[in-house]
Amino acid sequence: MTKKKKILIIEDESTINTLLKEFLEGNGFEIDIAEEGKVAVELLKRKDYDLLIVDMLLPGEHGLDIIKMKGHNFITPIIIVSGIYDEREVLDKIKDSNVKFFLKKPFDLKDLLSKVNSAIDTDQI
Repeated sequence: MTKKKKILIIEDESTINTLLKEFLEGNGFEIDIAEEGKVAVELLKRKDYDLLIVDMLLPGEHGLDIIKMKGHNFITPIIIVSGIYDEREVLDKIKDSNVKFFLKKPFDLKDLLSKVNSAIDTDQI
């Protein structure tokens, strides 16, 4: 029996969290949710994840701060989601991170699933 891949969704909009959690769990993933930066930082200190899905604008820590966190071994692949920032603006600020994809909100769930599978699969190589 294969172990479910664990994803941490760091997003402050509860309707998006509910939608993503149900959708990704329905596709075989184990999901944790952090609706603010502080909670995400605590979860990242206690648990290992196969993938992070990170919104940029969060209460507490900014999404960029979480991605650039010191003291955490950030080999975990990351998918950034944002309704405000554009891809180039974000990626220029985090060149040395493990960001695999950037999705502009609103995004298609099938596109997200494809990117989730790709990010996790490429991490296993």
